Amino acid sequence: MDDPLFEKRAGPDGDAEDASDSSSADAAGDGRAPWVPLVLMPFLMVTAFVLVIMLFGWLGLSGDDPEELVARLQRADRTGFRDAVTLVQMLREPAGQHLRRDEQLARALVRLLQDELAAGRMEDDRIQLRSFLCRALGEFERDEVLSPLLDAAETERDAREIDVRRSALEAIAQFVAARPSVPSTVDDRLLHTLLAATRRPASDQADEASEAARDAQLATAAFALGILDRPEAHDRLVVLLEDRSVDVRYNAAAGLARWGREEAAPVLLEMLDGQTASPQDVRATARQRVWRRQIVTRSALRSLELLWAADARLEWDPLLAAVRRLARDPHDLNIRNQARRTLQALEAPQRAGFND
Repeated sequence: MDDPLFEKRAGPDGDAEDASDSSSADAAGDGRAPWVPLVLMPFLMVTAFVLVIMLFGWLGLSGDDPEELVARLQRADRTGFRDAVTLVQMLREPAGQHLRRDEQLARALVRLLQDELAAGRMEDDRIQLRSFLCRALGEFERDEVLSPLLDAAETERDAREIDVRRSALEAIAQFVAARPSVPSTVDDRLLHTLLAATRRPASDQADEASEAARDAQLATAAFALGILDRPEAHDRLVVLLEDRSVDVRYNAAAGLARWGREEAAPVLLEMLDGQTASPQDVRATARQRVWRRQIVTRSALRSLELLWAADARLEWDPLLAAVRRLARDPHDLNIRNQARRTLQALEAPQRAGFND
């Protein structure tokens, strides 16, 4: 099964890994808009998730079966999140397609997440468990997983639950992107939840760790909101183009471009320029900064192609000039090749009815 949100690609250390910037799910005949890459769940957090998967991945190869993993989770072991990690890995494997449709397994994990949310324990291992239960549920192809994921995305009794909300939002984005429609009974709630998740609480804590976690949650919510074909969602994304977080702005722009909205253009130009640094960039290694730039650039280029195809009425000259500069990038072959492919699309014969 092709996963619309995650794909294998080279990470900051050059190894193939799962990450969340796929453009592989361009809609084909199901009425959805073409896919735009997730700019960033801030990339250091993506890396951390991948490293956890790699660290505990051997568990999924050690003969464990899903029923035994769930049984261990139900015993509330302090290291239960490791079993949840293993379940995520098993569900994501091509051989796990039957698991992704397993009603009994889905319902068991739903009950576990609901119980954990109700208990509200704030120890690190319980927070990690709730986060990975959300990730596991996001892999399923069953409608009953959406409501508990919305519960998790709406629950924040303590700043430590921001990470759980972010994991739930990632899972919701994956679930919704994989389907041409969601159950009508939750459609309005889905919109309300995502709109609420993109608003900064007035009482946000000011310490650096809490601010970074909040920015990550908002960036993921912005990405999820960009999947919805709802005017309220698009209007909110326009507001988020002015957010203080680089990743929130970039995901908002990518989401708007997915629906042909020209308001995305100034932020896309910022993304192509590559000069805006986030706090994570400042602390990152040189290799991680290269990786991030490739992800951001790829998303901006794909977004421009979608705006061009949508016949967006823009001042295209600055954007084309930026793409041409990238097509001559002397340092990064990946960016150079991506920019050249985008130029081929943008410099093709003029679309009918479009005048510069």
